[in-house]
Amino acid sequence: MGIFDSNCHLEKRGLPDLLREMDGHGIERAAIGPAKNFTAVDNKAGNSYIAAAVRKHPGRFVGYAVASPWYGTRALRELERALDLGLSGLMIDPALQGFVLTDPQIHPLVEFAADAGWPVYCATGTPVYAMPFQLAELAERYPSVNFVMGHGGFSDFWYDVPDSLRRCPNLWLETSYVLPTQLSRWIEDLGVEKFVFGSDHPYSSLGIELGKIRLLKEGIDRRPILEANFVEVMRRRA
Repeated sequence: MGIFDSNCHLEKRGLPDLLREMDGHGIERAAIGPAKNFTAVDNKAGNSYIAAAVRKHPGRFVGYAVASPWYGTRALRELERALDLGLSGLMIDPALQGFVLTDPQIHPLVEFAADAGWPVYCATGTPVYAMPFQLAELAERYPSVNFVMGHGGFSDFWYDVPDSLRRCPNLWLETSYVLPTQLSRWIEDLGVEKFVFGSDHPYSSLGIELGKIRLLKEGIDRRPILEANFVEVMRRRA
């Protein structure tokens, strides 16, 4: 059974630690994005660092690009550069980047992702910036884009998660920070195909987050959550 981690962050000089953690827990592949400071401010340096890791370990990593929507046309130019560097997804963090998910200023970046065939990973769970229904609204606006609800809407407004996932065939939930009992209930309600494993390394423990999947209710097929569903997320929608 393969494992594909949908959410890791790479800090400066953090590559050896990430590879060691992945090897120690049997993680074959990971989607990596820039760490906090590079997500918020120095997008160019962050994207270059991620691209270098992907080039060095092409069988282990796919890379998310970041661009603050506050940079306007400069942000779009940076995403063009990131595409040329070989990155293959857009990572947004409204609370960290200082915008509300329903603000139209994010639309040009999502439209770029749509044209590039990129999925969009969005950290959620922080009011008023990034709540599940806000992401569902964005996913409905862009049905050709695959969206991942980072951190499963926790710790706030998690109760809006089921309706959000039910509304949007192009929206998946990433499992970091969500309790296994809660995950089990949602999976039984919505189907296993709506969930992707993510660790949020290094801000959460890769071992603990992976262990939660093993603690899911008996009878739940963990294999799609650990790999196949995220492979589907990475595919371009028709």
